Amino acid sequence: MSYQFYLGYSYESNETTNQYLRFARATSYAIFVLLAVLSLPVMRNSITFIRSKPIAKYLPLNKNRKLHHYLAHVFMLLVSIHASQYLFYYDSLATDFTDTLLAKESDLVRSMQTTMYEFVSEDESIILVADWITQGASHEAYLSEIKPFLKEDCTSCHSKGSSQTWAVPELSLTQYGEVLEWTNSGLTSKQFRINISGLLMFVITLLIWVMALRVVRKRLYQHFQKVHRLAYLMVMLVLLHLPLNSAWLVPMLVLIVLEVYLCRYRNIYRNCQAVMTPLAKDVIRLTIERPEGFVINAGYYVQIRIPSINKHEWHPFSLTGPRPKEQQLVLKIRLLGDWTKQLAKQVKSFNDVDIRGPFASPARITLHSKHSWLMAAGIGITPFLGVLRQHALHPKQDKQIQLLWVVKELQLLAWLKPLIEPLAQQSTLRCNIQLYLTCDIEPMQLPDWCHHLSDNLTISLTMGRPNWSEISTKMGKYDIKPDCYTCGPKSFSKQVARLCRSNKLNFIEEQF
Repeated sequence: MSYQFYLGYSYESNETTNQYLRFARATSYAIFVLLAVLSLPVMRNSITFIRSKPIAKYLPLNKNRKLHHYLAHVFMLLVSIHASQYLFYYDSLATDFTDTLLAKESDLVRSMQTTMYEFVSEDESIILVADWITQGASHEAYLSEIKPFLKEDCTSCHSKGSSQTWAVPELSLTQYGEVLEWTNSGLTSKQFRINISGLLMFVITLLIWVMALRVVRKRLYQHFQKVHRLAYLMVMLVLLHLPLNSAWLVPMLVLIVLEVYLCRYRNIYRNCQAVMTPLAKDVIRLTIERPEGFVINAGYYVQIRIPSINKHEWHPFSLTGPRPKEQQLVLKIRLLGDWTKQLAKQVKSFNDVDIRGPFASPARITLHSKHSWLMAAGIGITPFLGVLRQHALHPKQDKQIQLLWVVKELQLLAWLKPLIEPLAQQSTLRCNIQLYLTCDIEPMQLPDWCHHLSDNLTISLTMGRPNWSEISTKMGKYDIKPDCYTCGPKSFSKQVARLCRSNKLNFIEEQF
C-alpha cells in the first residue's frame, strides 16, 4: 500500500497537477490494494478451511476480526481523503465545478481541459474537438480534422502499441469507433459514472463504518446487520467506479461470489425442528434436529436465524461437539440481549430455525496443540466441551489438557458429567480439570461422579475466584509451554491475556 501510495503521489501530468490531485491519486492507488484484502479476514468458509489444517496453529487467525476492523478504519480514512481531494481538485480547475462533477462536457473534452491540458492538449485542439462533437461527430470530419490531431498528440500514449512510461493503452484512440465512445456527456459519460458512483460509495462506506463502530453495533445490532449488507451494493459500484486496468481485482471478486454462494445456498439449512430447555436462571439449551448432510465437529460454530423473531438477523453459537449418534445440534445460550430474551419466550418446541454453517472457530486449533490450557468462564465452556468430547471419543496422540472453568451456577457443573468416564478411559490423554464455583453457598464437595477417577484424569473444586498468581506459577513449571485458549466475558479474557503475556504463552481467544 505504501509503495502504491508513492506511485500515485509521484504522478505528474501537467500544470493542473497540484497537491489535491496528488493525494487523490495516491489514495486511489492504495485503495486498490486494500480492496483486494479487506474482505478476506471475514470469509468464513476460507477461514474454516485454513483452521482445519495443522498450519493454522502458526497463523494469526485468531486476530482475523481485529484485522478486518483495522483495515476498515484505514479504508474509511483513505476513502475520505480520496473523495475530498478530488472535490478540491475539481474546484481548483478553471472549468466550473458543477460542470466537471456532472460531466456536462464530453469525456474527451473534459480530459483535454483537465488532466491533459497543456501536456498534449492546447486550446485550439480543445475547441476543434468540442465543435466536432457538437456538430454530430461525423466520420468524415473525424478523418479530415480529428484523426490527424489525435495521431500527433494522443496515440503515443493511448494506443495498443504504446511504449510510453505513463501510457494507458487500454484507452485506444486509433479508430473512429473507439474515439466515439469518449464523446458522451452527462448521464451517459464515463466521468459521470465515475463521479456519482464514487460519491455513492463514500456515503455507503461512511454509513457502514458508523454502524460497525462497537458502541453503535452493540446497541443497534439488528440495524448493523442490515446496513452491512450494503457492502454487496458497494461491489457493484466499485465495478462502475474503477478504471479499466483493474482486472487484477478479479480474484477477490471471485472469492466474494463463492463465499456468498456457500453462505446463502450451499451451507444453509432451513426450517429445522428445535426444542428449548431451561438450564439455569438465564441459560437455556437449544436442541436442534441435525439436518441431512450437516457434519458436527469439535471447535465449530453455527449461525442461527429464527424468522418468527427476526427474519434477517443471524447469531453465532458454539457447537458442543460430536455425539455418539450425532442426530442433534446442542447449543447452550445465555440470555443477554434482546434477541436471546425473545428466544426464551418461544414455545418449547418449534420448527422455524434456519442454520448456516458450520464454521471453524479458534477453538478448532486446540486439536493441533500437544499441551493446552482451556480457560472458560460461565457459558464460555461450550466450545471446550466439544474439544473434550472429541478427545474422549477419537483420541489420536499423546496430549495434555488443563481445563480451568469459573462458574457461578452450581447446576452447570453437570455438563461435564457425560465426559468424565470416557476421558478417564483414554490412556493417551492427561487431563486436569480445575473448577471454581463463585456462587454464594456453603462450601461443598465434588459431586459423586467426580470420584474414583484414573491416574490420567484429576478434578479439583475451589470455592471463589481463581488465584491468578498461583496459576501463573504453575504455568511456568512446564517444560513444554502450553497454548492458552479462552472463552468468556471480556473482563475474564483480558485477565487471561495478561496472564499469558507475563508467561510468554500463545494466547487465543474464542471469537467469531
